[in-house]
Amino acid sequence: MKVAALVFAVLPALAKGRGWLPSMGDPMQSACYNGYVGGGLIVAQCGGPTTTQLGNNPNPENRSTVTEFVAITDHSIQLVNHAGSESEWVGYFSGFGTTNWGTGMSGGEGDQFYAQAYTSYVGSAFPIWHTPTADATRSSLQKGYTSYFMQTETRLGYNQFFIGSPSGVNYYLSGCPNYDIGDGSGPSSRRTSSQYSYSYSYDYYDFDDCPRVDVKRGTFKFTVLGLMSGSMINSLNSASPPAADPHGHFSPPMDQDIADYKTLLYRSTLDVGAMAGLTGGAYSTKVIGGDHDGKTFDELTATDDIAGATLQITGAAEGAINITFTDRYSTGAYHRSKADLLAEFGGCQSSSGNIMDACTRDLTGFESGVDSFSGNSAVSKVGDSGMSRSELGNLAGAPPLDVTEVKHMKITMRPSLGCVNRPAAPSALDPQGSNTNAWVGATSDCPSWWLQTGHSEPGEPIRWAVTEPMEDYTLCEAGDCWLIDFHVELGGTTEASRTVFGNPENDVAEGWQKGTFFMYDPEATGSGFDPDAPNDDNLNGSAPSKGGLLATVVIGALCCLAALL
Repeated sequence: MKVAALVFAVLPALAKGRGWLPSMGDPMQSACYNGYVGGGLIVAQCGGPTTTQLGNNPNPENRSTVTEFVAITDHSIQLVNHAGSESEWVGYFSGFGTTNWGTGMSGGEGDQFYAQAYTSYVGSAFPIWHTPTADATRSSLQKGYTSYFMQTETRLGYNQFFIGSPSGVNYYLSGCPNYDIGDGSGPSSRRTSSQYSYSYSYDYYDFDDCPRVDVKRGTFKFTVLGLMSGSMINSLNSASPPAADPHGHFSPPMDQDIADYKTLLYRSTLDVGAMAGLTGGAYSTKVIGGDHDGKTFDELTATDDIAGATLQITGAAEGAINITFTDRYSTGAYHRSKADLLAEFGGCQSSSGNIMDACTRDLTGFESGVDSFSGNSAVSKVGDSGMSRSELGNLAGAPPLDVTEVKHMKITMRPSLGCVNRPAAPSALDPQGSNTNAWVGATSDCPSWWLQTGHSEPGEPIRWAVTEPMEDYTLCEAGDCWLIDFHVELGGTTEASRTVFGNPENDVAEGWQKGTFFMYDPEATGSGFDPDAPNDDNLNGSAPSKGGLLATVVIGALCCLAALL
């Protein structure tokens, strides 16, 4: 494992309780306390749900003095019904599987990017060893979130996604979120993967059919993969009707019939309060580009579409952070095999050593650099170098991510009501986090994972599921905190009017062998963005390197610790 020079710094506490992660702990003990530098931007990333802090680096000679930053945190999955009402899709808390890695260039010149990833789910996701139909997953959205911080200018094609699906096993998968909405008439249209019969020789398509996007050094981006499936997920699907439910197991808000909804909202939290700095000075906000160019955040309405625009947050002293939202997302449908999955993973839970590694497979291929995962030699790669991306994607019971529909991504934002000062202990059990019984007085903008109670033995006190000091990482306080919604279309009230993502087949037998997916990735840079600014592997300690996993963090009881049968 590569170790950079140690630079420990003790910083004053920021206003309102927020702290710059690298100043809060020992980076040798947790990846949360590493700070990565590139192109004038400093990034710190932590755990699950992943919080990413982005700060400017105005003084490369003293990079530990970060006093202004924004924080982005995964929030929730919301569903909007055909009448326009919104509700959160929840699930029982069973922990988040998290990991991070760095990927190096083929010449051994250093890491091209650092990544922090976690996987979770909402709905009724049962582990694969529940074989009877009565225990099939009724409805579920498995989610994989990966944040990247680029250390060199890169032409990025396929992205790498870390996801647990079904519960009990994990995959590194390749997916292409770079396709444009086009008619397929030529290279500039960036066609979907289903329109390719071979790999193009155009430079823009120089790797196995995924368009490459130029990503500058010092750019932060996060990618989201959602897999939706279930035995009762969709009452409109005629090809595979939903399972019968004679015993009334279907139980909202955990179980959902997706046909009842027109939009899925993937929600993130943007906390800008730390841009006031140590002295609590004034910061400003502005939208650049798009239909709402020049507006401040406060001037936006809850329905204004900011897709394709840049959000600029200018700090009291150190400049601006720019966050750009891509205006499209990719979707498709998949079939996968339980027999193939058990043939690959059977017995992995009885392995000695790290069970999470033993029950994880890498299907990203064997190319160098950013074109395949190389962050953990303990995770087995599947397939061989002679296989195409399509062939690799069908191995080990994984969901093949063949894109068949590209849609406009509507993006909206509104002020959060805030979610601060959670009590030290819950006042009642609430494993779904679907009400405020555990935290009397919590606002409706608190995510379910912050309200959920965890696993307690009889006679033990009730505990929160997520015990990490999230309010030290990001403080979602009214006035400084915003909820950003990414609108994934599901369609209308007839099967003919449904989108590809909004019309999954029902898998009566298992609840996960058929389904649909979406992929999306925005990016951010600092105002002092300079591709020639010096890089440093990290500020405060150890950094990921090729072939070595920095850390695996588990919050709560990880979902994949039961035995495969």
